[in-house]
Amino acid sequence: MLNFNFSRNKIYLLLFLILYISTGCAQQSSTKVLNVKDYGAKGDGKSEDYAAIQKCLTEAKKFSKVKVIVPFGTYKIGKMLVMDFLRGDVSILGRQKGGLNPTFLSQSQDHMFVVVGYLFNESSGNFRISNLNLVGNNTPFNAQHPKINQLKWSAGLAIFDKREAYIDNVTIRDFYGEGIYISTTKQEGIAATSCFQRVEISNSKIINVWGFNPKTDNYGDGIYVSNARSGIIKNNFVENNTQKTRQLGRAGIVIEYMCRSLTLQNNKVIEGYDRALHVEQTDGGHKIFNNTFNGSDLGMILSEDNARGEYQSVYIEGNSFSNKNFKKNVGLRKSFAKDSPQDRALMYITTKNISPTKGIFINGNIFEIDGNFTYDSNAIINNRSDNLTLSNNIIKVINTSKKLFLKNFSNISRGNDWSKPDYR
Repeated sequence: MLNFNFSRNKIYLLLFLILYISTGCAQQSSTKVLNVKDYGAKGDGKSEDYAAIQKCLTEAKKFSKVKVIVPFGTYKIGKMLVMDFLRGDVSILGRQKGGLNPTFLSQSQDHMFVVVGYLFNESSGNFRISNLNLVGNNTPFNAQHPKINQLKWSAGLAIFDKREAYIDNVTIRDFYGEGIYISTTKQEGIAATSCFQRVEISNSKIINVWGFNPKTDNYGDGIYVSNARSGIIKNNFVENNTQKTRQLGRAGIVIEYMCRSLTLQNNKVIEGYDRALHVEQTDGGHKIFNNTFNGSDLGMILSEDNARGEYQSVYIEGNSFSNKNFKKNVGLRKSFAKDSPQDRALMYITTKNISPTKGIFINGNIFEIDGNFTYDSNAIINNRSDNLTLSNNIIKVINTSKKLFLKNFSNISRGNDWSKPDYR
């Protein structure tokens, strides 16, 4: 038996130290709560609330863990809101009323909300945002639009250089450039530990976000994610109503540059983009299933011509790809392969440098061409990969007598889905 021969003073000292340490740990782990209205924001839809909200966001950066509350209302925002050089964990939470989100209403042509961390050797800090509407004031396409054919674009929500990012139930509408934009500042030649280690985007709506610069073809997306090493994009709705905006955006959803092991699930891209889904220069490992990709004659580009040795297999299963909602004769200008209709198939696949044991597996999807909508190609699928496996997909061609083919420009065997030359 151990013999503890403490004096009373030693016992008091020990109890004090235990209390001090436990209190200190509790303070370090506690979350500071701030409310934008405590900093003067009105949310009445009339007052200019930029200065008050920016003051609250600047204060939030002082804490390692902080939650910023946005009470229900409409907040007019005259300038870009910024949280820069952010190291800690921040949550922005809108308080709903009757199931409706509070709204930030932009009065400028700039980004609405930008969050910037540090491009560390190891990424740091988490950012969360939920239950909020971000509304821009972009005008429809016209020849005098101040941003078309220029390297000028804005984002509803842009997040750079954090360890994790979580977006839930956020509606973004009427921006020129990007709806949700998540990326490291430097996209190539960085360590995997510098990337986002987790990204989640769920239950959000991106409405009437577009951009037009066919030369660079590098913006105009509903959801853009790069340099994320794991994550999920699910239950989101993306639409660019071209009857209102008068022009296509670039892509409904984009994943590229060192992205790995992303799951895309139950998303709907229904119209208004040059391509519905764009996957390029990633490290693979993605699972893309049960999504609807409509509204373009180019449903998906998967271009992995710079694949590295660690590339993992990609599974595309149970999705629907269709040109439905790509309206005819309305003057919409295409970008990718606009002079090569064959390449604008519902699915365009090209890969290089992928191990023979890895590949792209496309199984149980529906590919539907409707002659009532724009479809200029003579191909349904255009394959330029030796790593593609097609199986159990359903091909539908309706309202047209046009012959459409599965184009295979690779060395793979045709397999069961390559067996029929046309699908009238």
